[in-house]
Amino acid sequence: MLQDDIHSIYLKLKLYYYRRIFRKMDAKEDDSLTALETFCAEAIYGLGLPTLTEFAEFINVSQPNAAYKIANLEERFREKNQIRRGRTRRPIAGHGEIH
Repeated sequence: MLQDDIHSIYLKLKLYYYRRIFRKMDAKEDDSLTALETFCAEAIYGLGLPTLTEFAEFINVSQPNAAYKIANLEERFREKNQIRRGRTRRPIAGHGEIH
């Protein structure tokens, strides 16, 4: 009985979580994360800022693949922040700021 109740609660929480993910994603927005990117970000957060090795092992991919996923997340984050600030170009290191 208790196990059935816990399983039921777990399923409801999981479905609620998925609903939240898909509501946050807007197909009309170019800067919205894909479902896989969202799950990767959630895994990183849930693991408490893991090392690359820990992240790769958790999602069961090679370290280069994990590094690629993280680099994509970082790039999306930079793009989204630049869009919010009204910037359309990325600054080149050592060449000043974009106004």
